[in-house]
Amino acid sequence: MAGPANQVVGEVIRPRFNVYTIMDHALGGYERGADGLYYLNGGFAHIMGFSGRGNSFKSTLLDFCIFQIMLRYRAAWGSKYDTEVSAALDRLETGYLSAQRASGIEDGTSVLSMIDEGRYNFVASDMLPGEQYYSDYIRKEIEKRFSDYVKKKDVRESPFPDPVRRQNKMMLDPWFYTIDSLSEFHTSDIEGKHAKTDVGDSDQNILNAHDSLQKSNMMGRWPAGLARGHMYMGFVVHLADDMGGAMKNGGKPSADKLLDDISGELKFSNVPRRAISFLTNSLIVATKTGELKADSSYDAKTATNEPMYPTARSRTMNSSANDLKLVRYTQFRAKGGPTGVKFELIFSQSLGFFYHLSLWHYISKTLSSDYGYTRSGANYELHLLPGVKFMRTTIRDMIDENPRLRRALEITAAMAYMRNNFHKLEIKYADVAPDMLYKAIADKGWDWDEIMDNTVEYWMFKDQEEKGGKRTLTAMSLLAMAVDDDCVPKFLTRKK
Repeated sequence: MAGPANQVVGEVIRPRFNVYTIMDHALGGYERGADGLYYLNGGFAHIMGFSGRGNSFKSTLLDFCIFQIMLRYRAAWGSKYDTEVSAALDRLETGYLSAQRASGIEDGTSVLSMIDEGRYNFVASDMLPGEQYYSDYIRKEIEKRFSDYVKKKDVRESPFPDPVRRQNKMMLDPWFYTIDSLSEFHTSDIEGKHAKTDVGDSDQNILNAHDSLQKSNMMGRWPAGLARGHMYMGFVVHLADDMGGAMKNGGKPSADKLLDDISGELKFSNVPRRAISFLTNSLIVATKTGELKADSSYDAKTATNEPMYPTARSRTMNSSANDLKLVRYTQFRAKGGPTGVKFELIFSQSLGFFYHLSLWHYISKTLSSDYGYTRSGANYELHLLPGVKFMRTTIRDMIDENPRLRRALEITAAMAYMRNNFHKLEIKYADVAPDMLYKAIADKGWDWDEIMDNTVEYWMFKDQEEKGGKRTLTAMSLLAMAVDDDCVPKFLTRKK
């Protein structure tokens, strides 16, 4: 064999976890499994950054992603390190409940029950300084976990083929970390020295420089360490005005951009530039926020507008504020998809992230044509769910009540996103609209009710697959089923 005698074959497949349809497609791509079906390796990667100004729901989105993974993949363990000492259990529960709502789960579990089971840990910087958190929770655990992986101890099988090892990619049960926020992550050494200086003291500038150096040192170890330990890190970093850069540029916005889509007027607060722009697998930044309101709905009595998507209950409430917000996120850094991708997400200040409502907003408002649905007056009907009609004012309640509606929205949004953004998608698939898909699948003998009731869009570990249970059937698999003859899901019933 040519080359060094002790050469080692590296990992060629690194699974990402599906958390939200649009994000998953934006941050990855499809792989064809050994069973002939397509699985989306996209979404939450080893190092994920979430940024934005205050009140842009970046922490809410990150919490949702972690709990979504914990629920979908039955992951072994997750944690949150609160550096701002501001997070509380009720805020975590909001993220957990929004993940449950997205999956239609009402099993009585909670973040507290996961803590009691030892599957989730929550700690703040008043109890644990930054360097101890990194050391005890991450650094000291890496080599033991890597040793377990090499010995194939407690590994789980993904559906993604490893072409080098000629088997499906195996990995340890993943661990998930959240740091909220990295902007306020400090070591005890820096905190102690800060405490001994007066506010405004010139020594503070030196300490701030050391603080940045220590973060850079830690983050520089993340890529190799987290991947080696089969660990996944999500962190929040604040977006702030770069007043110093403007002052150095004669009071004008700096021309020195952090990344292509970020102007010199902004900076990531208290986090080294290289670490943010180079080390993250994906960096998602909230670039626009606003109230999600119905047109011409201002009520002078309450000084509020009607939410774009009200509920039966909200229409009876004399609220002093519209609880729904629309946040546009832009992907500024990507190692698994294109940069510059934008998507809008719907949040409630009290109820968290609305997964499927955001999909409907994408289909009906973001896209320029009536893709995947028919409209008659105020009524809408998805092509993949004929006979089920809804209105702007009823869809929010219907999403909670109708799992088939949720599944139809996922498939339709995925098809729409691929058609508009996947430049490598073959024309024979891109030209299949939802109404054509519905007919082709039915004509080939598959039952749409079974598809809606017994399949999910996210990939699973093999140990999660149960006979008679829900199985993975992605939008890409459905397109292949409609167009090709060699994509046949064996777990579905097919009429001869």
